[in-house]
Amino acid sequence: MNEMAVYKIFDRYGICFRRQTLAITIEIDPDSEDLIKTSFPNERTFEPLEIPGYKLDSSEIAYLFCNYVYDTTGYKIQDLKDIFELEEINGTPFFLKIQSNEISKFWMRNHSDDSLDCIILSKQIIPGTITFRSESKIKTLGNIREISESLYIWYNKIENLGLLEIVNGDLCISQNKDFINGVNSLGQLKFVGGNLYLRNSNITELGNLEAVGGNVNFRGLELKSLGALKIIGGNALLPKKLKGSIELNSIDINGTCRFYNS
Repeated sequence: MNEMAVYKIFDRYGICFRRQTLAITIEIDPDSEDLIKTSFPNERTFEPLEIPGYKLDSSEIAYLFCNYVYDTTGYKIQDLKDIFELEEINGTPFFLKIQSNEISKFWMRNHSDDSLDCIILSKQIIPGTITFRSESKIKTLGNIREISESLYIWYNKIENLGLLEIVNGDLCISQNKDFINGVNSLGQLKFVGGNLYLRNSNITELGNLEAVGGNVNFRGLELKSLGALKIIGGNALLPKKLKGSIELNSIDINGTCRFYNS
């Protein structure tokens, strides 16, 4: 077996698990119909899917993946369950749950259902879509520079986008405005290939952003300008306070532009 070939698979497609369903056992008294006992499974299992093209059992896959993580990052994990407990280290991404048609097709070669969790090591180019929800403890996107599909940040405590420069799909940021440490700038981000939705966010400046391929929604934002933005491929929904204070003639807007009070 070529260990480096398997490492390349982990690099490109991550490791995949069949999503576990929560089995609850309920016992009812047949006479009174009262509840007698409710029981839950004691422990979740972490059995990886087999790797297409390789005859490896789950223990061999686990061994190889743990070695891959150590050889790639210098960080030693003892068990595959560590993957689900190490979304971040010191607030920066480490293991990321990823959605991608290409990755799903790869792992679905030997499996008929789509209830899969695919996990990938965080790296400079993320080959799919990532979503950070309210339970995420990530503070910054760190060294991630490009996301090949979309990025969704939903009501969590991410404070900045790190070194991120390119999102090829949609970018949606929605955070509680009472969270004063939320993302307030797009930082080094230059390009969004899809739609850019910032309406329910703390964004006050667009950083280095130059082009958006789809629609933009900046309603309700405390923006003073559109910064370096030059191209909007779709419609632009802007806060009314910007009307007359920005030179829209310098921006190529392929759709319609509307201003809103909120």
